[in-house]
Amino acid sequence: MPSLRDATRTASNAYAKAMTQLKIPITTITMQTNLDSTTAVCVGMGIVIAFWANCGSAQIIPDSTLLNNSRVTLQDNIRIIEGGTQAGSNLFHSFEEFSVPTKSVAYFNNASNIQNIISRVTGKSVSNIDGLISANGTANLFLMNPNGIIFGPNASLNIGGSFVATTANAIGFGNQGFFSASNPNTPPLLTVKPSALLFNQIVAAPIQNNSIAPAANPSVFGLSVPNGRSLLLVGGNIKINGAGLYAFGGRVELGGLAGAGTIGLQVDGNNLSLSFPEKATRADVSLTRGGVVVPADKEGSIIVNARNIEILEGSALISGINAGPGGVDNKAGDITLNATGTVTVASGSLIQNLVQTGATGNSGNIRITAESLAITDDAALIVALNNRGRGNLGNVVINVRDQVSLNGGAVFSSVSKGGVGKAGNITVTTGLLSLTNGGVLNVSNYGQGDAGSVSIQARGSVFADGVGRSGSPLSGSPSGVGSLIGPGVIGQGGDITIVAESLSLRNGAELAASIYGQGRAGNVMIQTRGPVFIEGVGSNNFSSGVFSTVNPGGVGQGGNVTVIAESLYLTNGGELATSTFGQGRAGNVTIQIRGSVFIEGVGSNELPSGAFSTLVQGSGQGGNVTVIAESLYLTNGGGVSANTQGQGNAGNVTIQVSGLISFDRFGSAITNGVGPSAVGDGGNINISTGLLSLTRGAQINTSTSGRGNAGNLTIQARKAVSLDGVDSINNSASFIASSVDATGIGKGGKLDITTARLSVTNGAVITAETEGNGDAGSLTVTADKLEVVNRGQLRTSTSSDSQAGDISLRIQDHLILTGKDSGLFANTEPGSTGNGGNIFIQPRNITASKTVTVQDDARIAVNSQGSGKGGNIQIQAENLTLDNQGLISAETASNQGGDINLSLQDLLLLRRNSQVSTTAGTAQAGGDGGNITINTPFIIAVPSEDSNISANAFTGKGGNVDITVKSLFGIESRSRPTSLSDITASSERGVAGTVELNTPDVDPSRGLIQLPSNLVDASQQIAQGCTPRRGQTASRFIATGRGGLPLSPNEPLRGRAVITSWVDLPPQATERVTDNLSVEITDKKSTTSVTKSTNQIVEAQGWIVDANGDIHLVAQAPNVSPYSPWQTNISCTASQ
Repeated sequence: MPSLRDATRTASNAYAKAMTQLKIPITTITMQTNLDSTTAVCVGMGIVIAFWANCGSAQIIPDSTLLNNSRVTLQDNIRIIEGGTQAGSNLFHSFEEFSVPTKSVAYFNNASNIQNIISRVTGKSVSNIDGLISANGTANLFLMNPNGIIFGPNASLNIGGSFVATTANAIGFGNQGFFSASNPNTPPLLTVKPSALLFNQIVAAPIQNNSIAPAANPSVFGLSVPNGRSLLLVGGNIKINGAGLYAFGGRVELGGLAGAGTIGLQVDGNNLSLSFPEKATRADVSLTRGGVVVPADKEGSIIVNARNIEILEGSALISGINAGPGGVDNKAGDITLNATGTVTVASGSLIQNLVQTGATGNSGNIRITAESLAITDDAALIVALNNRGRGNLGNVVINVRDQVSLNGGAVFSSVSKGGVGKAGNITVTTGLLSLTNGGVLNVSNYGQGDAGSVSIQARGSVFADGVGRSGSPLSGSPSGVGSLIGPGVIGQGGDITIVAESLSLRNGAELAASIYGQGRAGNVMIQTRGPVFIEGVGSNNFSSGVFSTVNPGGVGQGGNVTVIAESLYLTNGGELATSTFGQGRAGNVTIQIRGSVFIEGVGSNELPSGAFSTLVQGSGQGGNVTVIAESLYLTNGGGVSANTQGQGNAGNVTIQVSGLISFDRFGSAITNGVGPSAVGDGGNINISTGLLSLTRGAQINTSTSGRGNAGNLTIQARKAVSLDGVDSINNSASFIASSVDATGIGKGGKLDITTARLSVTNGAVITAETEGNGDAGSLTVTADKLEVVNRGQLRTSTSSDSQAGDISLRIQDHLILTGKDSGLFANTEPGSTGNGGNIFIQPRNITASKTVTVQDDARIAVNSQGSGKGGNIQIQAENLTLDNQGLISAETASNQGGDINLSLQDLLLLRRNSQVSTTAGTAQAGGDGGNITINTPFIIAVPSEDSNISANAFTGKGGNVDITVKSLFGIESRSRPTSLSDITASSERGVAGTVELNTPDVDPSRGLIQLPSNLVDASQQIAQGCTPRRGQTASRFIATGRGGLPLSPNEPLRGRAVITSWVDLPPQATERVTDNLSVEITDKKSTTSVTKSTNQIVEAQGWIVDANGDIHLVAQAPNVSPYSPWQTNISCTASQ
């Protein structure tokens, strides 16, 4: 599985190593400093400042603007500064020039009761400090020169209090007035603490620090103040060039104004701090190969207020808890960068708030407020607790109005191995967030304790792309966000939360929450107003994605992955995944999309795009996968799955889509399964949608290959479900399936589909099958219309000794099966010993299905091709039509045939060699023929088309055929199959079965016309008194049978029918029936022939459906009206 968990761990360790072996070049020396064991940082400058060649002539020259002017005495290289004007605990000095040459000392010889030494430069020269500035006692020292201040490489401080260097024009003292350098009149009596720094220049002068001079602490190089004191540089622009600033346990504050304005100053003993006005135009602060270091056993803060802040070329801002006795309640100060413009941390530079090795205490926070933030080229923000450290870490808080960019940069909150404590949180609030080339936000704990959380709120987009460059501490690490609990750790993983306009993860970028220890992995929550894009594979061969994982050795619950967005695109290997490789339950994947979800393709690592929850190894339970959207598209191998491959159950897959679900091409699938080595039950798949379409080899599948039952599959589609075609490359059919594979031990899941219309066409399949040790699941379809066309199939089958499942269809309107190899099948395969399943076709509600049509070699079959018994078929419908080799079959190869029960309200129509068969012993083996029961008003066939109803056997007994019918047309019972349409129950070598035809009494008057037997009065048709004319012999007539229809529908059809009612003749008449069924009547007294008159016989002209829904063949009813006989009475006159 892709793992930011591993990559970020590598990156964290790399940065930990960088923190302990920080190398920065110096012009004269190269020093390696271990930040875990010392409070020093070695910083250097890479350039030689030519200015210092002539700085030796600079002087400290007092002016005469004070009541008691300053005095300067040169003693060797020491310039002793005395005098000045004292006001309370404040001592004021004023100089026309103030510079300290190389190797010189400026020594303020103040009284011990002085708290603040406040000096100004009233001339026009820059103060060049390349020597030592020293003062007595614990007084704070202020150096104000509006012309600028430069600290050379040899500059250093030796004072007992805090130090303020400023290019302000004046220092305010509350309501008492100002001590001004640009207007150096004699100041009033200023006895209160300094309260403000006033700038009245259009462009304030800069302050530059190049100091790398050794300080009183042999490990310190640069400007430093005693522990717990403050060091403030307040300009114009502030530049730290290859230099260091130190205030262990104290405060370093850098900043300035670019124009006129007032900066507040708070003085609390030796603790000084600044407050910058919101609307004033700020100056810039930059560190190039520089460092600011303030760690101690507690406190220690760094504050930078500027327009733009640059921390470049291996520079470092370091706070935290030093090694030492410390205390569990001790807390380090914060590192705060406040910029109205851009903050840039680049080229391996670090901002760190640490609890160092063996230390006890809590680190402070890192806070950055800016217009934009760029962390690039192996730079990092780090809050960390190192080996054997004890305490909790502070937070990293980033509040940026425009854009945060981490291009090969990182933000870490990490507890190292051996540490005990909780990692801090990372919070980013911005317009845009970009994480590229391994850029990462990561919270982790490799010691003991919880990991922190990561929270991102972006008004615009969050974008992560690629992996770290080779040779970088982030090499191979995915860009993204990570939360991790390391091996052996007991703790809770932190959550990852992103709220943004949009989110894009590309080319291996990740959001990952993982656990290797004991606890719970963090959750990943994504909420966007627009789209979410997750796409591609990184150069490390890991897919882009969002992951929550319980890793090998981990014990606990995986976190959940939740995406709430307008639309979601998972493409070219993009993933949402929860998994467990250890002991515990995998988290859930929840997708809530207002629009469409697109899951497309596979990555270059051959892993599919999709949403997955998997119990991979170990024991536990897989998580659930839920997709809620307006539409869902899976194409070219995209997938959704919940599986188990370990010891435990798989989770469920739930899809709720209001519109269309479309799966296209082979590999595009929703699956839920029990793997070959797994022990546990598969989860269920539940799909609710408007339309569901599977094309060109797409699939939905629940299965078991291990020890456990497959899950159930339920589909509810308001409009339609359509399965169509096979994949042209892999020749794999589109299918919906539940299966017990050959290695499986367990029952197959149930398939339940409810929709208005179901179509299965062009080789597509819906199947429940078993090849292993367990019965196949059942298949239930509830629909208004079902169409299975052109090799489409609904089937259940067994290839083993297990039972094939049943097929139950509840169809309201019509069921159409068309084409060769199309149909409904509940079969057993060759070599199997299990029994075939049953097929039930019944109405969706009380009213029966209107029509069931099986045509063009389509089939409804419960055949057994193995040694097991065939299943049964039951069909309830209004009409059942089998046409052009349509087949309903419950045949077996060697066992008893299944039964077929047809209950039809109107009609069974058999055409063109169609069959209803329960024949047994099709392999010329044993087995009794199954029974066929048919209850319908009419069975119609064409005699010459060889459409049959057969319950035959080979060596066994023929089955029984029981037909209750009003009329049979074109088919009849025979003892043996013939080329005509037959009803048979024969046996080749055994005892024949029985065929029973039940024709119940009917009321022929309902919708039918009873044909009369006496159409006319015969007595009126014979002349009694006529005698033959002279010379003529008597005549005779022959009355033949009328033929045509019988008098009653209850009578059988015959080729010819005889008259059953005869005219009464006088006794002297005799009659004789001739061979041709004519009647010869002879009157012994007369030779006159009398012709018998009959009415016309009318054939059936139509169908009538009565109120009960019964269909009747009827003659057209005549319009009755009085009329004269069409034959006149025979008389002598008439006969002449």
